[in-house]
Amino acid sequence: MPEGLRFLRSNPDIYTPFQFDRSELFVGNFSYQALGRLVPGATIESANADIERMAPIGMEMFPGPVTLGMLEEVGFGARVRPLKEDVVGDIGNVLWVLLGTVGIVLLIACANVANLFIVRAEGRQRELALRTALGAERGQIVAQLLSESALLGVLGGAIGLGLAYGGLKLLVALGPDARSRGSMRSEWTPRCWASPPSSR
Repeated sequence: MPEGLRFLRSNPDIYTPFQFDRSELFVGNFSYQALGRLVPGATIESANADIERMAPIGMEMFPGPVTLGMLEEVGFGARVRPLKEDVVGDIGNVLWVLLGTVGIVLLIACANVANLFIVRAEGRQRELALRTALGAERGQIVAQLLSESALLGVLGGAIGLGLAYGGLKLLVALGPDARSRGSMRSEWTPRCWASPPSSR
């Protein structure tokens, strides 16, 4: 492996080839894990079909206490799935709930800021009355207030975007390696013919 290779959360000191002892091999030990990459143009459906086709062949080559009929009876079968499902999981719904929560908090913050502007404007009534008495037009006063609000909004938005960008970079750095997200994984669970890989 190239120096500095990172695979998910593991950080092994050395990778070694794994070899089965064919004299002791039989179908029925579901403790092994496997991870593979689909060839270009292949689909999950075609991978499942290949595993389903090879399962009876493996039963014949390495007979054991478990038969093909027993596996079919309990509902074991080929099920290849993206590694992303195990790394990320079904997080989409959680993210939508989080997005809605953040949106509500943002609306509350905007309402509080609007109240602060209203209170500030009421405190400047004498100033605004003096400006009007000196000849300032209503449009000029409104433009000044809007420019002050817009400037504060732009500065606050820029700071917020900077914090969000830094936080996103931090999360990406702490997350799993992006190169592993396109891999395919299959494991021994109901409706599955293979198992997820050992990280070493």
